Amino acid sequence: MQAYLERLTTAVAGGMVHYWTEGDRWAAADVPYTRIGAFDNYLLWMLSFRPEYRENLRNYEFVTPRKALDRGYGFCSQVSKIVYSVLADQGIEATIYSAPEHTVVESNGNILDSDYGVFVPHSLEDVQQDPSIIDTYYAQFGPMLPLLRRAYGQAWQPLGTAKDFNDVRAYEAKFERLKWVPPLALLAAGVLLAAIGMVLRHHERLARLVPLWVRRTARSI
Repeated sequence: MQAYLERLTTAVAGGMVHYWTEGDRWAAADVPYTRIGAFDNYLLWMLSFRPEYRENLRNYEFVTPRKALDRGYGFCSQVSKIVYSVLADQGIEATIYSAPEHTVVESNGNILDSDYGVFVPHSLEDVQQDPSIIDTYYAQFGPMLPLLRRAYGQAWQPLGTAKDFNDVRAYEAKFERLKWVPPLALLAAGVLLAAIGMVLRHHERLARLVPLWVRRTARSI
């Protein structure tokens, strides 16, 4: 299990880019990168212009792993949602924990930090009691160690419940299905119009042929 969890941690980290425009916090300047785009889901993108949805959809993080990975960038909370959802799909218990400075996933007594691509084979509770445990695992991120020690020494809170994430994923799946309704409706309308056009052309040819047949029959009589 540990080998799999470590492989998952590094695999997700390798498929995502972490980017902030101002320091290490989300700001309005990040909207072009975190807003639902037309190519993410054009229906949600259109909703993002409505005042009641603007706040949520301008800094949106996908719970569906494929949608998040297709986007290709995100912050620590986004990559944690990918890891959590992959584990949930396989029936592996996991929880997303968040502190003001960071967000990670805990599963089977291990910390999965796909933002840094670091797997810590210790529970979050153990690291809270002794934040120096992380020094070995985050050694290549030396300049960030003070911030990480501070984060791991704080009280962590679950980012959401399993029901919360299931509801959001169902919401995303619904809009993923709905986005095909308009183009399929247009395609069906186009096929119907083409069929009607063929029928009308057929009747038009018949209308021209009948008088000709009548004239030829009259001459023969």
